[in-house]
Amino acid sequence: GVDIWRAGLGVLEFDRSEKKHTEENFEQALLDEQYKEVFNTYLPENNVRIIREFSTKAAKFFPDETFDFVYIDADHTYEAVSEDLEAWFPKVKVGGVIGGHDYIPREDSIRLGHAVPFGVVEAVADFRKEYDLAEDNFHITNEDYASYFMVKEK
Repeated sequence: GVDIWRAGLGVLEFDRSEKKHTEENFEQALLDEQYKEVFNTYLPENNVRIIREFSTKAAKFFPDETFDFVYIDADHTYEAVSEDLEAWFPKVKVGGVIGGHDYIPREDSIRLGHAVPFGVVEAVADFRKEYDLAEDNFHITNEDYASYFMVKEK
């Protein structure tokens, strides 16, 4: 599990060059408690690691084709989702699954009150096109904030 758990990196301070994300409206003390709770929950598990870092930097900690499953639920801007997919896709084994959360159209994210429009749908579409992923190799859950999944074919 990877998360930065850092406050003060809100929308107004968002800067791609600094790799900041939009963890707005959370106090640092609350985020520290969340991190401790997650860390302690999974400490006994020998197949789970909790990493307090930015997603694309954390991806560099692992060799390619390490994981059977990667699920992305981080910064929802087009640029960030594109970077996350590019960083984590090589880490998935052939036959493994990569997916993510908040697969909703930009217009819906605005309508739902998000300060920064989501770019997940567009980023995933461009990624699928770039990697020539088959149409039948794409699955979306049926919920308001849908998840998407695809198998790494080669």
